[in-house]
Amino acid sequence: MKVVMIGDTRYHLPYVDLIPFDARQNAALGDEIKAAGEILVPIIANKAKSKGETVWVIDGAHRCIHAAALGLKAPLAKYRKFASDDDEADFVRRVNLHRRHLAPQQLEEEREKRIARIVELRELPRIGREARCQLRTGPGAGHIPYFPVCRRNQLARRAGVEFA
Repeated sequence: MKVVMIGDTRYHLPYVDLIPFDARQNAALGDEIKAAGEILVPIIANKAKSKGETVWVIDGAHRCIHAAALGLKAPLAKYRKFASDDDEADFVRRVNLHRRHLAPQQLEEEREKRIARIVELRELPRIGREARCQLRTGPGAGHIPYFPVCRRNQLARRAGVEFA
């Protein structure tokens, strides 16, 4: 298992090779971290396995490697509990499969799916607060294709879709 030291803290990186980076991705991440002078995105660590000066990194191993190599301060960490090692590994796969680890063509396909979903959501009628509450709590609420307008707009902005 790979281990890096950042300051006086030991960072265990058990999943660093589970979702591999290619040289281009690794260099791009290193350049971004160097330019920022710090780790901007918090790492995710296992709360039960992280004790004292030891952090068990679940997500953010490459960020830790670059921070250690550049002599940066310790990254912010969010701690999570996991029921088992299998749950931990499943979490790593879930959070990484939809990120930069996909090939450019796969990323484009995922982007097209998101845009199609946003366009579909755009067609939903705008409804008032009282109607929303009724949809959430009324009979059959789980089967109504409702999506809050503010959330729809937020997702659309992330995907680069502008509404008139």
